[in-house]
Amino acid sequence: MERTIALGRKMMLLHVPSHGKRGYLLGKVVEVEEDSPGFYSRCIEDSVVKGWLIKTMETYLVELFLDLPTAKDVWESAAQMYYDVSDES
Repeated sequence: MERTIALGRKMMLLHVPSHGKRGYLLGKVVEVEEDSPGFYSRCIEDSVVKGWLIKTMETYLVELFLDLPTAKDVWESAAQMYYDVSDES
């Protein structure tokens, strides 16, 4: 299972940047106020990245992460849950 998690992480590190969305994993995309013009676009893009992350998970894990508000939250929670000191990826 740990090997599957590490592989999923590596796949996301390949896939997400190729779509120019790495900032959503790292929290570098600036949050905007709900009444700002870019609010809905940011929400949509974050949801897309969050969906990519969720789709790589085993079915029994999805419920643990589905209600987290952002892709960054999913990314960090999964990293904390499956952190392996020997895995530098």
